[in-house]
Order: sequence, then structure tokens, then C-alpha cells
Amino acid sequence: LGSVNFKEMHKAMFVQHYNLFFVNDRSLAAGTDTLDDYRVIILGQAHVQEDLQDRLLAWVKNGGTLITGGGAGAYNKFGRYSGKILKETLGLTEVEHDPRKAAEIGVIRCGGREIDLKKQAKHFWYSRGKGLKAGVKVLGTYTDGSPALLSASYGKGKVYASLFPFGWHEEVTAVFVDWLKEVIPLPEATCDEPLVEPVLRQDKEGNRYLCITNVNWDKVVRPLFVLDGNYQNVVDLGLGSGIPVPTKVRQGMTTFTRNLDPGEGTILWLGKRQETSRPDAKAKAAWVGYFAVEKKVVDCRKEGMALDAEIKVLAAMKEDIEKKKYAEAALRGRTIRRSIEQKSDRASADALVVTAKELKGKIDASKHDAVSRARLHALRNMGEYAIGVDRNKAEFYLNTVRGRINLPELSVRTVEIDFQCRKARGPVKVDGDLKEWGSIKEWQTISSSQAWLGKPDDDKDISVRFATMWDDNYLYVAIKAADDVVMNQAKEKSPLAHAQDSAEIHLNVLDDYGLPKEGGMGDGLPQPIYGPDDFQFIFDSYGEVFKPDMSLGLSNTLGVTWARGSKVAVRNTTEGYDIEIAIPWSAVFLKPVAGYTLGFTMSINDCDHEDGNYEVQITYRGREVCFNTEGWARVRLTE
Repeated sequence: LGSVNFKEMHKAMFVQHYNLFFVNDRSLAAGTDTLDDYRVIILGQAHVQEDLQDRLLAWVKNGGTLITGGGAGAYNKFGRYSGKILKETLGLTEVEHDPRKAAEIGVIRCGGREIDLKKQAKHFWYSRGKGLKAGVKVLGTYTDGSPALLSASYGKGKVYASLFPFGWHEEVTAVFVDWLKEVIPLPEATCDEPLVEPVLRQDKEGNRYLCITNVNWDKVVRPLFVLDGNYQNVVDLGLGSGIPVPTKVRQGMTTFTRNLDPGEGTILWLGKRQETSRPDAKAKAAWVGYFAVEKKVVDCRKEGMALDAEIKVLAAMKEDIEKKKYAEAALRGRTIRRSIEQKSDRASADALVVTAKELKGKIDASKHDAVSRARLHALRNMGEYAIGVDRNKAEFYLNTVRGRINLPELSVRTVEIDFQCRKARGPVKVDGDLKEWGSIKEWQTISSSQAWLGKPDDDKDISVRFATMWDDNYLYVAIKAADDVVMNQAKEKSPLAHAQDSAEIHLNVLDDYGLPKEGGMGDGLPQPIYGPDDFQFIFDSYGEVFKPDMSLGLSNTLGVTWARGSKVAVRNTTEGYDIEIAIPWSAVFLKPVAGYTLGFTMSINDCDHEDGNYEVQITYRGREVCFNTEGWARVRLTE
């Protein structure tokens, strides 16, 4: 506890194209590694042996930059308090790891913003010492005024320190990245794609090589690579005996592009680097930002996007850099990117809307029967809805419809039908009175022995019988619950519907084994997890529809967490309670027809105490059905 989270640190540095190496203290002691090979050292461990602390101090004095997180070096290897590095460089003393203190002072105030650390209290460090060395800059404080973020010169070098360790809070990690950019404004090799890794290597003769890898699994990219310095003859060694790569030298940097498929990588021979005298590192970093935005503008214009206003801003961005107004230039760059993204999003959404409308006509004109057409229309409706939620998913769903229209028949689950859902003979009044269900012969049972969570006493403790009906507008469900303790009389009910007496209805509208997985292991194979057609709707014994937010994870991939327009009514009985439910077909994107099949299961939650705990759940078919669609029942709609 209290150490830097190097996994998250690596992610932050990776997308900025900073190469990270781990230095082993034993290698330093054995002389097989040396601190002199590094420009920046990041120290995030609380326990550091004293001879290494001395080495680090000497290295900083000689011009290195040390960035520390948490109580770096607070203890020696025996666990005794040392704190030599923080005391020697900054004057920080009595540095302690105390999660309880976070509740009192755990907010960093810096640069007009506040970073709340209370949720990450177990990593909290602070200093009880009072004095700091002369020349130390306090960049941020805790709420009691004690230092949290500091920097200071030390000899020829510099030290940055955050008493809260990096990697546990996004905003503190961003502070670290800003410090790193102050020291190294521009990596020697970078590009405009965050998930493309450029790595420079040099042989004994001084010839340099660039290893590039597209770590995207699903995205073809054409990054703009920028190398600090002049490289006149770049050769791609991944093609035959080597292919010359066209390059440009601008502002003391070499630029070129390469096309990379998902997961593809190659090695480029660069030769010896020729130094350039212009401009300085901060200016070069600003020009790299300009090159990336310029490329974006050029590429989008080739695709037909009108960017007259953005081109004027780009010219102003160039003028800002020439006048060394780097912050203003960066702001203009972000403005251009945001404008292009908005235009691209609108164009993409418009194209998908057109596709969805075209598919509607093609489904109607297809040779499929009424049931298959209803299934295709349902998935098309889901794709159309997804345009406003996630355009990547919308495109995938609509493309899936396009591919299935010409199939001779649609694939559905091949398991036997569990029960028939009869069409209602007339209007169904949802009032909790189940007398009108007397003509229904097919009632299903969920006994106490079907509990997969908790241990009910017997069927009097909890068990149910249920039946279903449908019409053109609703799916109706009637439930007769035997429950010896009905918890719908409490003054304050639990905010969680599954932690009280309630019913969960689960629907697999496409009656499938799951949509194909996209990418990675199992690519293209169906997955028995929630997709756009799998729904979980919860109705409690108070007669209310549970409307969870997205943070609870109770939703399908379209973010549908509850059935809009649904109805529910409850009546207590001598054995327990009855629930009557109506779920609009529109809520699940389906226009039903006789003969249609869908996946169905039901869970009943039983709580006999007002402590808000999740006690017992009995389930009709399947297990962990709020995550897994495997093993659900199969239902057919009949006249």
C-alpha cells in the first residue's frame, strides 16, 4: 500500500510514447546497469536501501530529474524510517502513510482545482513536518495547508514530488504526465496514434532503428511519425529486401506515414541521426501538435468534408507557434479536432440513419416468413436506436441485419419450446386481480429448491406460479407468490429492488445464442452474454417499476435499464402476494406475430428482513441470469 501504481503509470506514458524501463537496484549494485543512461527516474517505492538513496541524490546533483510519488524512500530495506531523499532535496520530514488522515485533509488544491482523494484513502501519505528548504515550490496543498505537490532544484538537477502516489487517481497521474513533459517535451520518436508504439534502438555503429507496432486489434491506422533530428534515408525492412520510405524534414524533425493493419508491426532502418539546430524542445513539441492537426485536416478534406473555418484556425495555430505562444496554439489545435469530430459524428450518424431506413424496405421485400421478418425488424430497430447511443454498435447491428437478409433462414436456438404464450382474447386490465387469468391453463412453477442464491426454508418461505399472455402492444405476466414474510409494508424500502421482495423478468428477444464476438479470442462466435436484444426488467412488491441507473450494470448493451411504459400492480394474499405486469413490446424493439419465439426466464427475490441485504433468489431457468443468457426457457407466441 502507498506505492505508485506502475500499471496505470505505464498506460499514461504509453499513449504519450514515452519509453519506460525498470531499473533493478541489484543491477545497479552489481554494475550491470547505471543511472547515467537515464534522463528521468521515477521513484514510487517506500522502502529503498540507503546506498541507493545516496546514488539517486548524487545522480540528481549531476543533472538528473527525479520524480517521486507517495513516501518514496521513507523507509530503508529493514523498514526503519529514513526519508533521506525527501528531506535532503525538499526538506520534507515525518512523512507518513495514514489512510485515516485522508478523511480530514484528503483533497489536493492546485492550480484552481481540487482533487478529492478520499475514495483512494488507503494510498494516502502526508508530512507532519513544518519546514521546507529554501527555494522549494509548493505546487499543491492538502486542505490543512500541508504540502502535497512540490518541486525544487537540487544541484544541477531537479526533483518533483507528489505525496499521494501516482496511478491511483486519474488527476494525480495527469500531474505526473505534465511534469514529465516539462522535462522531456518531446520523445525522440512519436506519432499521432495513441495505440501505436514507436520504439527507437541504436546499434554499436550508431545506426538507429525504429520498431513500430499497431496494438489496436480492430483498427487500421495511418500514423504520422515524427522523429527528432534529420534522417535522410529511411527504409522499411519489413517489405522484401527493404523499401525506401518518403520523408519530410520540417522544423528540425523528420516526418513520414505508414499504413498498419490491426496488430501489424515493422522495423525501419533510419541510419545515423543528424543533429539540427532548430528549434528548441518546447517549440518542437508544439510543431508536432501542429503536424498532427494539419494531417487530420488534409485527410478529412480528401474525404469531402468542408473545413474552411478550421483551415483559418490552423493558420492562426501556426502563427502562435512562430510567436512562441504554445498554450494558445495547443488550444486552437484542440478546437480544430473537436470541430472535426463533431462534423464526422454528424456525417456518420446521418449515414447510419439512411442505412436503417433502407434496411426496413429490404426486410419487407425479403422472402423470409413473417416470424423471421419480425426478428430482422427487431434487430434493425435496435441498430437504429443505437445510433444515438454508440455508433460503432449501431453499425455492427445494422451490418448484421444486412448480412442476414439474404440468408435462406435465420439461426435461432434449437432447444425445445418450454411453454406457449397465448394471445389475450380481449383487453387485459393490470390491477393485480388475477381472476381474468383463470382461463390460462399453462402455469409454470418456480419452487424453493430452484434457489441459486441463499437457502429458503421451504415453498411457503418462497415459491411462485406464473403465466403469460400477449397482444399487439404488451407482454403480460401474472405471478402468484407464496411468501411467508411479505416486505412491502416497510416505511422505507431498500433502494435496491433485488434486496427486497421483487420479480425480475428476463427476455432474449432474438431467441439466439448471442451475437458474434468482435475481435480477440473467439472472434465471430456467439456469446451467451447480454447483447442489444437481452433485457432485465425488475418490478417490486410495492407495485413499482425499478429504474436503475447505468452504474448498477443492470442493462443490455443499448443501455436499456427498464421498460418504458410498463405497468405493474400488486395485491397481498393470505399466502403471499400476486403481481400483474405488462411490458410494452416497443420497449424491446419488437412488433410481435403469432409463431414468434423468444428466450424467457424469471427470478424472484425474497427478503424477510429490513436490513437491505440480498437474501434469496429463485430462478425459473439458468443461473446468474443478470449476466448470462445461457439455459433460458424458450417461449412461443400463439393465437
